[in-house]
Amino acid sequence: MDKVAAEALEDDIAAWCRNLERLKKGDYLNIGFATTSCAMCAEFRSTNCEGCPVYKKTGKNHCFNTPLHDTYQAFAALHLASLLGNDVTEAEIDLALKTFENQIDFLESLRDTVSDE
Repeated sequence: MDKVAAEALEDDIAAWCRNLERLKKGDYLNIGFATTSCAMCAEFRSTNCEGCPVYKKTGKNHCFNTPLHDTYQAFAALHLASLLGNDVTEAEIDLALKTFENQIDFLESLRDTVSDE
């Protein structure tokens, strides 16, 4: 993995850790969850994900075959409830926590790619 990809990966790991902390605090409206808040997307979107550590691992663009899509689904319910001023259930929070942790674990596993190249 080149230096640009490694730095983008580390930026995204740090961002997801911040997101997890916000989730734990119930700060659902300040969680960055879009390609505009993803350092790897910012770097590799224009190349249709070529060079992205996620793409290198999965062979798929747009983060398919990763925990990201489950994470998005779990988070969407919390975010919508917050926007509408509704309460969320413990089950919804637990699911979101699990999926955020899975996303972080997946991204951290990409660090192995750094030492493989």
